Amino acid sequence: MAIYDDEQAVEMRRRDEMPFYEPTRRLLGEIFARIRPPGRIDVMDLGCGSGRYFHLFTDCGLYLAIDPSGPALREALKPAFDGLYGKERVEFLEGDISHPDLDSKRFDLIHCVGVYGQLVVFDRSVVRRACSLLSKKGVAMFLVKGRVGDGGLDWRESQITNKGIPNEALIEELEAEHVDYRVSLLDLPSPNAASGLAPFFAVEFSPKR
Repeated sequence: MAIYDDEQAVEMRRRDEMPFYEPTRRLLGEIFARIRPPGRIDVMDLGCGSGRYFHLFTDCGLYLAIDPSGPALREALKPAFDGLYGKERVEFLEGDISHPDLDSKRFDLIHCVGVYGQLVVFDRSVVRRACSLLSKKGVAMFLVKGRVGDGGLDWRESQITNKGIPNEALIEELEAEHVDYRVSLLDLPSPNAASGLAPFFAVEFSPKR
């Protein structure tokens, strides 16, 4: 995952409020409303950055915001305590999905937006770890950078060079873990794309029940 210094984190928090991201926020709000279990839920925001999507969740018990960047988490405190209504408990953890402090926790919804497929590889080990942290009613939703055309790149190499994962490799990794899943291809605003839009897979999955 990307590590931000103090200056970069402040700039990221500033960009969080820009209209540029509103289509993504709106679409994610629709996805979360459809997939979230009923009632009060515990949520993990994996790779939360400076808190761009905090406001999409209310009626939570625990809201755990996790990111490997300490400066980004400090910036995330601003939206967390300024606009997180309906959450009984907000916790912050510096690290990633492998952090041992997560081992004893279970979440009703785990979401990760725009981290995997760009600098971090999405593969079956990520699916397996996320499933191990879900409650009996839990579901995960990862918004993963996709790729159109292979360009001669290995699918793992393509992800750590910010070129995304092809559909075939994505499906193979999900199938390997025998999970229930749904994958949707979306064109979303991206500041790094020449056209202003980039392909992303909305990957919803949970253990077979």
